[in-house]
Amino acid sequence: MVGLSTAFASSFANCLIIGTPNNAIAYSLAKDLDTGEQLVTLSDFLKHGIIITLLGFAVLWGWAIFGYWRWIGF
Repeated sequence: MVGLSTAFASSFANCLIIGTPNNAIAYSLAKDLDTGEQLVTLSDFLKHGIIITLLGFAVLWGWAIFGYWRWIGF
């Protein structure tokens, strides 16, 4: 149970710019056209990604402990 949950949880790369293609596209296109200033920073990804990652961990562990293993009879 711990191995399965750890394997799935390690794939939540929401905090990194290169974690998902959507993050990379948003980061590369988020520049002000007049000044060239970067509108989305790494701290934005970290701030919002940590919340999503923690929610993902909670849902995954809840599903693994209370759902999946009881459903298959362990």
